[in-house]
Amino acid sequence: MNSVDQQFNELYEKTYQKCFTYIVCKCSNTNDVADILQETYAAFYRVLQKKGITYFDNPEAYLIRVAHSKVVDHYSIKDKLKRLLPLMRTVETGEEVSILDEEAPLEDIPLEYAATNEALQAVQDFLQTCPQLAQKIFILYYYADQKIKDIASLLNMNESTVKTHLYRTTREVRSHVKGVQPYE
Repeated sequence: MNSVDQQFNELYEKTYQKCFTYIVCKCSNTNDVADILQETYAAFYRVLQKKGITYFDNPEAYLIRVAHSKVVDHYSIKDKLKRLLPLMRTVETGEEVSILDEEAPLEDIPLEYAATNEALQAVQDFLQTCPQLAQKIFILYYYADQKIKDIASLLNMNESTVKTHLYRTTREVRSHVKGVQPYE
């Protein structure tokens, strides 16, 4: 492995949690998190390749600035595409669906009772029906391992409001997934 790859991997391990959390908080749709995260690290890698590690005074701060830029770009481009492209298309069933609704599901949300792929898929499918704020809180708590007080601070909310959203969503997820066997 060359030096740039090694430096990138070290910085990725060091900054992933913070960058992921930042993007979840700033995006308006949790389905966009994976794309924005990938775009952020790809842009960071390209700069690291061209300029080297000495270019960065503070690589973590630079990465967050890139993440901010990618969030803004992502929604700017998406808004432009909405105006330029037809918003509906016909699927195999003859039903018209929005072309903007075909985004990948949330990935790898670790829950103690979602040990099977079937259960995990049921959780992901259910989360897609929840409001964006509930999805963000759920992801930040279960996936990014953020504490309730930290989530409240990140989302500029009261802790009690975060708890209400989290507990309600968790209860609804468990109720929805109840019929799926948690362990094989």
